[in-house]
Amino acid sequence: MKRQAWVKMLLTTCVVVMAALPLTAAAKADQVQGTVVSPAAEQSSDITIHKTDVKKPEQQESFSTKGTIDQITYTKNGAYVMMKGKSAQTQNIDELRLVFAKGTLVIDQNGKQADLLQALNEGWTVTAYYGSAMTSSIPPQVNAEKFVVDRPDATEEFKTSGVITEAGKDRISIIGEYPIILNITDKTKITDESGKTLTKDALKQDVRVEVEYSPVMTRSLPPISHAVSIVVKEETVRKEGTISKVNQYDGKTTVAVDVKADGGQVSGIVLTTDENTVIVNQSGEKLDAKDLKAGQKIIGFHAQIMTMSLPPQSYAYQIVVAN
Repeated sequence: MKRQAWVKMLLTTCVVVMAALPLTAAAKADQVQGTVVSPAAEQSSDITIHKTDVKKPEQQESFSTKGTIDQITYTKNGAYVMMKGKSAQTQNIDELRLVFAKGTLVIDQNGKQADLLQALNEGWTVTAYYGSAMTSSIPPQVNAEKFVVDRPDATEEFKTSGVITEAGKDRISIIGEYPIILNITDKTKITDESGKTLTKDALKQDVRVEVEYSPVMTRSLPPISHAVSIVVKEETVRKEGTISKVNQYDGKTTVAVDVKADGGQVSGIVLTTDENTVIVNQSGEKLDAKDLKAGQKIIGFHAQIMTMSLPPQSYAYQIVVAN
């Protein structure tokens, strides 16, 4: 009886040991594969094994399209940029509507600050960078992360022409081919068209100018830069009103403007345009004479010389479409 009891105990012990061995081996294998044994379990007779999944940090995909800008639409919260070009990822021709918000980076190929409106007006190549989240509309809309403008000469001063709308002691605002605010310093060269040196007093409201300015500017709308040189042209007369009629003949366009909403009988004026007349909207986008329509509100800057007719006629240096 004692021998049978001893044999029974020995067999039971072997079974327990053999049953425990697979569990121990499995625990070691799991530890090699990233298994974590809780400290509380190590102190207990019951071993609890927790398996953890190690996740790699997710990286947001970034896409880019290289091409040209077709249109910029300004809003109170920023702007929408219509762009057409080739995707770097798919090599397909893309048309995108990019949301340009405050803080969106715009630089040139050398990392210096640049401007999208300048790129639009000059037809420069632009690379837009954006995320993967876009709408399913046609064209798709996506938030722009960065624009890189490929300027032909990033060190050359920028040039534009227009009319001074506001003139202060050391700053002028210009509306025309490229709306901009310019700071005037002691180093700013101011001359007339013959090269004669002028003082800051020549920079008056409604005077036409050609300017060169630094490519370093703010990202505000309009941007602010400092003037390198200013050529003062003629003084103009400013008229605001509504177009009542547009006539085209012999390559020229005449625009009848109702200034005081009296049908143009007393206050009206007829503006004559040609290929040298600058026609833009308030954002500086270039327009053509054929874009002028009855009912549009405009700001006209015309010559001081007018005919004696009723209504008088005068040559328009610049027309700004306000709506």
